[in-house]
Amino acid sequence: MSDFVDAVAILGILLVAVWIGMAIMAVQWAIDHLIVVAAVVGVVVLVLDAAVRKRQG
Repeated sequence: MSDFVDAVAILGILLVAVWIGMAIMAVQWAIDHLIVVAAVVGVVVLVLDAAVRKRQG
């Protein structure tokens, strides 16, 4: 039984490590493409702002 628990624990740790690695890669990509990310965020904010203003009348 303890072998199974150990295996699950090791798998969990590996999964967490992979997720952290993916998060770091995503952050690095975002930094590399900062201008694109900033432009997309800006457009999204403008669209949301326009939608909110329309709702408020």
